[in-house]
Amino acid sequence: MPGEGPVLLDAAACCGLTPEAGAGLAELWVEYHPGLDPVTPENLAAALARLASSTPVILVTADLDCARALLGSVPLAGLALKSSEAAGAGSSETAGILLDHARRALGPDCPPLILWGGVALPEAAAAFLATGVAGVVLEQAHWLLDAVGLPEAPA
Repeated sequence: MPGEGPVLLDAAACCGLTPEAGAGLAELWVEYHPGLDPVTPENLAAALARLASSTPVILVTADLDCARALLGSVPLAGLALKSSEAAGAGSSETAGILLDHARRALGPDCPPLILWGGVALPEAAAAFLATGVAGVVLEQAHWLLDAVGLPEAPA
């Protein structure tokens, strides 16, 4: 894995990694949903703290209580918030509401926030970035746009 770009793992896979395995990664994104994951928050915190010593770790979650608990013990490089518009497990809140709740709940000392879901248009990405979001995640639908092969517009 060394020398690769960002890597996304679930919490169970993350708990099995050693700091040496993560060394050289640009970033390690770890997705965690306490109600769905077999990993306890305590075990995840220990694994993330271990890995954060050798590579930047970004937590991907929709659970703000879990994020707040982990922020006290893990040096996160970022926090990716999965909204209700994101594919897979996510919050019951839309992107804008989740972002507002996160800012209020986590306070000024939270790591850079990244928004996952709810960003279908360039204008939406620009709006979120203008409000201080560190980044947005574009999902598979955006990757497939070039493959659609729409006919040319009539002259």
